[in-house]
Amino acid sequence: MKSIFSRLFLLLFLISPFNLFSQKTNAGLKSVERLPTKVIYDLFLDRQNFLWLATEVGVYRYDGIGFTLFSSPEQSSLSASGLIQDDQGKIWFHNFTGQIFYIDHGKTTLLESYDSQTESGFPRLTIYKGFLVASSDRGLFLCHTKTLKSKYIPSPAGTAATSIAVIGNKLLAYGNGEWFTYDTAKGVRPAKKDPKIKHWQQDAALLHTQALGDTALLFANPSSRLLHVGISNDSVILFKESHYDDFINTISLSAGKLWVNMVKSSTQLQAGKQITGLNISDIVADREGNTWYASLDKGLFVQNEGVSRQTVVIPGMDESDHVRTMVKAGGILLLGTQHGKLYMYDHVLKRLVKRVAPNEKFGSIYKIAPVDDGNFLIGTSINTYIFNIHTQQFKLQPAIKILKQIDQTQDLLFATTANGLVITLKKKSEKLKKEVVARFEGIKDYDQQTNSFLYPKRCSALSYYPDEQKLFVAFKSALHVFNSDGLTPVTYEGKQVYSLYTTYYKKKIYIGTINNGLLVYDKGKIQKFSVGQGLLSENIVKMKHSYGKLWILSTGAVQVFDMERSVFDSRLSLSTSGSILTSDLIETDHELYLATQTGLHVVGLKEVSPATKMVHATLSVLANHQSVTDPFFEPDQNNLQFKISLPLYAAALQTYIRYSLVTGTDSSWNVTGPGERSVTFASLRPGKYTFRATAVNPELGQITAPIIYDFEIAHSWWQDEYFQMAVIACFVCFIVYILVNYVLNQRNFKKTLYRQQQSILQERQRISSEIHDDIGAGIFAVKLFADVASKSSRSETDEIHQIASMVGDLAVKIREIIWSTNTENDNLADLIFYLKFQSIKLFEHSAVSFLASIPETIPDWPVSGHFRKNVYLLVQEFMHNAIKHANASQIRLQITLSPSALLIEIADNGKGFNPSHTNKNSMGLKNASSRVRDLQGMLSIDSDSGTVIHISIPIDPDRI
Repeated sequence: MKSIFSRLFLLLFLISPFNLFSQKTNAGLKSVERLPTKVIYDLFLDRQNFLWLATEVGVYRYDGIGFTLFSSPEQSSLSASGLIQDDQGKIWFHNFTGQIFYIDHGKTTLLESYDSQTESGFPRLTIYKGFLVASSDRGLFLCHTKTLKSKYIPSPAGTAATSIAVIGNKLLAYGNGEWFTYDTAKGVRPAKKDPKIKHWQQDAALLHTQALGDTALLFANPSSRLLHVGISNDSVILFKESHYDDFINTISLSAGKLWVNMVKSSTQLQAGKQITGLNISDIVADREGNTWYASLDKGLFVQNEGVSRQTVVIPGMDESDHVRTMVKAGGILLLGTQHGKLYMYDHVLKRLVKRVAPNEKFGSIYKIAPVDDGNFLIGTSINTYIFNIHTQQFKLQPAIKILKQIDQTQDLLFATTANGLVITLKKKSEKLKKEVVARFEGIKDYDQQTNSFLYPKRCSALSYYPDEQKLFVAFKSALHVFNSDGLTPVTYEGKQVYSLYTTYYKKKIYIGTINNGLLVYDKGKIQKFSVGQGLLSENIVKMKHSYGKLWILSTGAVQVFDMERSVFDSRLSLSTSGSILTSDLIETDHELYLATQTGLHVVGLKEVSPATKMVHATLSVLANHQSVTDPFFEPDQNNLQFKISLPLYAAALQTYIRYSLVTGTDSSWNVTGPGERSVTFASLRPGKYTFRATAVNPELGQITAPIIYDFEIAHSWWQDEYFQMAVIACFVCFIVYILVNYVLNQRNFKKTLYRQQQSILQERQRISSEIHDDIGAGIFAVKLFADVASKSSRSETDEIHQIASMVGDLAVKIREIIWSTNTENDNLADLIFYLKFQSIKLFEHSAVSFLASIPETIPDWPVSGHFRKNVYLLVQEFMHNAIKHANASQIRLQITLSPSALLIEIADNGKGFNPSHTNKNSMGLKNASSRVRDLQGMLSIDSDSGTVIHISIPIDPDRI
C-alpha cells in the first residue's frame, strides 16, 4: 500500500506542475507526403524500427522512403487499428468490422478462429505471455502466437470485456463498469472496484493496452476523464483522475512519455509539451530520435530533434542564387555563385566579410582556383580572370576561356579550358619555352603577349605527375598522358578511360571516371575502386583532397576516401544532401562546407560513432508484378523485382543499396541511386541465382545483416535436361544415319563408277581392236592396191598418187586413234615414248635436224586416254608449225619430269614470230592454248631468236 501512495505522489508531482507551464511544440513538425490518406487511427514501431500505420484505407509500413500496403481479400473493412507485434515478429491488427489479421513474411492472413460475426464491436488487442489477447463479448479471446491455437475464456460475471491492458504479470480487463483480471496461473478472477471510480452511464471508457509502469490508463468520453489506476490484491485502485475540456481521442505512451491526444491539442503530461491543431490519434518515437504524429484528418507528421547539418545564410544573396564553387584562403572562403557573384565569407567568425563587385558582369562563376600569394583564377561562363584577394582587383586572362581545372609547377601553370590546353610560363624565358616544346610533343602555338602555349583541343580533367614529368589530360573526357612522346591514351583492362576530374597526391594520380569508378595510377599500374569496394556511384563528378582525405562527389552522394589507407571512410558524422547534387565542397578546421542547389551547408567533421545503426532490412519479391514467396519460378516468371525496405528515416535519401546477382562466376556489384529501394531484372534465363544486397550510408556504414536470397528459374519442357539429352541422342542417331548412308552411297557409287569405267575401257579396247583388225586392215589393203596400181600403170596419173597419199594419211590417223583408245597405253611411260617415236618419224624424211631427249627413268603412273590424246596433239601441233613456218635447220624436243608436272620444251633456230600478231584465220595456236587450259597447264612462248615453247602440265595421278 505504501508503494501505491508513493507512486501516486510521484505522478502528482510530475504531472500537475507542468500542466501550468505547457508549451507549444509544433515548431519543427514536417508533413510526410505520399500516404494516400489523411486519416490515421494508429501508429506502431516494430522491433526492426519500421513504422506501421493503421489508416482508413488499410495498414501500411513506412521505411523512410515509401509506404507498403498490406491487405487481404478476406477483409470486410479496410479501416484498421490495434497494431501490435508478437514474439515471432508477426504484426497483428483488427479492422472496424471486428476481424483480426496478422502479417507474416509480407502476407496478410485472417485469424478465422476469432468469431467477429457474433461480436457487438471490434476487439482491443494486446500480447500477454506468448498469447494474442483480444477483448470479446464473451470475456477474453486467447490465441497462441506460435501455434495459432485459440480459445475463449468467459468473464466471471458473464459481462463483455470492452478493453484490456497488461500490468506486470496480470491482464486487466474492463467492460460496462466491471473489472476482472487474468493470469496463466489463476485464470480469470473478478476485481473489486475502488469506490472512488465512478461509472457514468453515458460514458464510453477504454483502457489503453499499454501500462505506464504499474499504472493502467483509462479514458472516458464524453466526460473527458483520464483515470490512473493500479491493481493490489485483486482490487482496482484509483491513483488519479484528471478532467479535460476537450474530447480525448487516444492515449499514447512514447519513449516512456505519456501523451493525452485530444481533438484540439495533444499534451505531454510529464514535460508539459503541447501540440495544437492536428487532431492527433497516436504518437511514437523511433530509435533515431524522430517523433511521429498521426492525425485523424491531417495525415502523418515527423519531428527530428537533432540536425547535424546547418544552413549558412549569406546576407544579400538572392533566393534563386546558389554557390557553385568555393576555395579557402586562410580564414576566408571565396564563394562563386550561379548569378556571377563573388563573396568573401569568414568561416572562423561565421560572418560575411564582403561581396566583391567585379568590373563587368560575369554570368556564372564555375571555378575558383588558387594560383599564388593571394591570386586566384576566377573561371566564368565566358572568360577567366585573376583576382587578388588583397587588392580585390580583377585582371582578364585572355589565354584562358571557360576554365575547367588547373595544376602548376614552380615555373608552369597548366589549365584545361573549352578552347584547349593552356600552358602558361610564370616568367619570360627562352630556355623555359624550349623545355616546354621538348617536354610536350605537339606544343607549338606560343602567344608572346600572354606568355602561353595553346594546344587547341577541348579538355577538362588535368593533373601534373611530377615523378615522370608528364600531364594527365582528359581531351573530350578521354584521358591521355601528354609528354615528349605526344598523346598516349590511358586504358584500363584494354578500354579507354573517360574522366571529368583528376588529382595528384603523394606520387599517385586519382582518376574520377565516368561509369568506371575511382582509378588510382601508381607508377604505371592502375588500381580500381568501385561499388564492390564501397563506392556509392560509378559516376564521379568531382573530387577534392585535403588532409589526406579524398572527397568524392557523385550523383547525390558525398564520400570520403582515406588516401593513406586506400579505404572508404564512414566514421565521419557527415550529413549529405540526399538526392540534391553537391556542386562543390571545402574542408576547414573540423568542418565541411557543402555547396548545393538548396543552399550552402556546414557539417561538423568530428569522428563519432553514430547513434543510429542500420541493423536489418526486409525483402519482398515480385515476379511479373505479382508478389511471390516460393523461390522456385516457372520459365515465364523471369521478370523479377526485389523491393528492399530499410527502416531508416533521417538518412533515408542518403542510403544506397549495393547488390549483385550471382550467376556462376559472375558476382559483379552494382548500386542503386540515392533513396532507391527496388532492383529489377528482366528476362532472366533459366538457372540458379543468388541475389545479394546490402544497404550503405556514407555516415552510418553498411547494414549488419545483408540480404541473401537464393532462387531458381525452371527450364521450359524443351530445356529440360532429359529432353535435351533425348534430342541430342536423336540428333546423333540422325547424323550417324546420314553418315552411314553417305558411306554406303559412296561405296555403291564407286562400285558403279568402277563398273562403268571398266565398261568404257572394254568398249575402248573393242573399238581399238575392231579399227585395227577390220578398218585398219581394209585401209592397208587399199593402200597396197593403190601402190601396186601406181607402179604397174603404164601411164602414171596424179589422181592415183593423190589417192595413195590420202590413204596413207588416213592410215596414220587411224593408227593414232588406235593408240589413243587402246587402254594398254594408259600410262605416262607409253605417252612419253610415243611422243618421241612420232616426232622422230615426223622428221625422218626432212632436211631439218631433229634431237629428242626424254627422262631415263619414267614412273609407272596411269594417265587417261583424254590426257594422252591432248598432250600428243599439242606436241604434234607445235612440231608441224616448226616444220612449216620456222625455216629452221634444227629442232629440239626435251621432255622432263618434276615431282608435280610434265615439262615439255620445243625449240628451233628458225626466224621466230610474234605471238600477238598471228593470222586471225590461223587456228593452230588457239587450239594449242585451248588444250593447255583443258589440261590445267601453263604455256609460254619465247621468240626473240628462234622459238622456244615451254609447256607445263600437272601430272597428279589422281587427277589425270
